[in-house]
Amino acid sequence: MQHAILYSPFCSAVRVPNLTMSTPEEAPANSKNRKKRDPSDPAIINTSAAAAAATAANDTSSNSPRYRVLNPRDSLGPYITNPEFFVPKTVIRHNPAFVYIRDLFPKSLVHTLLLPRDFAVMKMHPFDAFENPVLLRVVKAEAEVLKGFVVADLKRQFGEQNGRDWKKDVKIGVHAKPSMNHLHVHVLSRDHYSDKLTTAKHYSSFNSPFFVGLDEFPLAPDDLRRTHPLAFTKGDLICWRCKKNFGNDYATLRKHLVGEFNEWKKEGGGDY
Repeated sequence: MQHAILYSPFCSAVRVPNLTMSTPEEAPANSKNRKKRDPSDPAIINTSAAAAAATAANDTSSNSPRYRVLNPRDSLGPYITNPEFFVPKTVIRHNPAFVYIRDLFPKSLVHTLLLPRDFAVMKMHPFDAFENPVLLRVVKAEAEVLKGFVVADLKRQFGEQNGRDWKKDVKIGVHAKPSMNHLHVHVLSRDHYSDKLTTAKHYSSFNSPFFVGLDEFPLAPDDLRRTHPLAFTKGDLICWRCKKNFGNDYATLRKHLVGEFNEWKKEGGGDY
């Protein structure tokens, strides 16, 4: 088995086994002999975004190896261990300690993820990982770098707009109960204008205390999001921009967000 050597500022070098790979030519034979799995097996239950992400990670292009991701919740793994195979379509940048990727199912116009590569922390829950002050400091610094990429993308699309501070339109944080197994930090524009934002749960997960800003860490020991994270997604749907309350009417909110996006993108001046 091949190994990737990962280094980070907060942990000594460790050897991480690469995911099993096969070339496209070998894949048909392998899949032909694969046993049919019980669809009730919790390790392979396809849960919306996680399942879709697994499909995307199982790259079938002629230029990339094909990864066998059996658990959809492990679909960020290939980007962490072998990011070079996903440049430039998905991976924005990578170094020995972190990978920056575009979220394949963005919940805003610009939605990116920061992935720590340290084997000692990559499978930790963010609440536990960010108890480490050294790790938290390094992740915050790296997230600011990725924030710069998001800002640059917004400027590319909508211009400088009389010196508009686009940094104020980017938020950074994690979910209280992440849908993916690998530690990741969301860095995204706050517009929530995306055809992938299809459910009230999607919206609430980024617009309620369920979305924990990176600047909130370290969390207090008695923070209720540690023990009852999903309770924070049950409230009314509130427009992020005008604060109008839509109750549980996501269909109406979604239409409303289109108008808010069109106003938001030109707040600093300009016709876009």
